[in-house]
Amino acid sequence: MQLTTPHSRSKSARAEIVGAAENRIVSERIVQGAGHLMPQEKPDGLARALYDVLATHVAILAGKTVRAAL
Repeated sequence: MQLTTPHSRSKSARAEIVGAAENRIVSERIVQGAGHLMPQEKPDGLARALYDVLATHVAILAGKTVRAAL
């Protein structure tokens, strides 16, 4: 039986999550000045980032090579 500490469990859980998502993450955006409460701190920045991601992926699925801009 292996004993684990909360820290070692969180490291292994993070590794599992990152490993599972590694091939599924297709876009990433940074909203400057936002923290963990992004919808409250930077709602306009979040909206722009979401729009950009969604519009870009819709364009890709439609076979277009345009990049959406808000």
